Amino acid sequence: MIPVPYAPFYQRVLAHFLDAFLTFALTTPLGYLLDVMVLPELHSASQLFVYDLFAFMLFSGLIVMSFAICLQRFGGTPGKLLLDLKVLDQHTGEYLNRRQAALRIVASWLSILTGIGVLMIIFDKHKQGAHDKILHTIVIKLEDDYAEMELPENWKTPS
Repeated sequence: MIPVPYAPFYQRVLAHFLDAFLTFALTTPLGYLLDVMVLPELHSASQLFVYDLFAFMLFSGLIVMSFAICLQRFGGTPGKLLLDLKVLDQHTGEYLNRRQAALRIVASWLSILTGIGVLMIIFDKHKQGAHDKILHTIVIKLEDDYAEMELPENWKTPS
C-alpha cells in the first residue's frame, strides 16, 4: 500500500501560476471591451474610481465563481487539473461543496497575500496551507492506481 500522495509545494505554486495566466488571458480582452464601451462616457475622477471599483468587483466575483465551480465539479482549478492535482475534503475524500469551494478560493488569495499561509505547505505533514486547514481540505497528486492507496475508511475513491 502507498500513502496518500499529497501534492508538493512546487506543483501547487505552478498550478497557481497557470491559473493566473489563464485568468489574465481571459479577463484582459473582457476588460478592454468594457473600457472601450464605458471610458468615453466618464468625465470625472470620481466616476473613474467608481468604474474601476465596479470592474474589480465584477472580475473578482467572476473568477471566484468560475474557479469554485471547477473545484466543485472537477476537483480542481484549471491549473491544478492540468497538473493532475485534486482538491478534496479532508474528512470525506469527496470534491468540495459550493460553500467550501468559494471560501477556499478567497482564503487561498488571503494566504498568498500574507505569505505565511502558503509557506505552511512546505513544513506541514499533509502539505496543507492555512486555507486548507481552515476549510479542512487537502490537495493530492493523482496516481494511476487508487486501489493500492491507503485511503481513510470513510473516503470514497476520487473520480
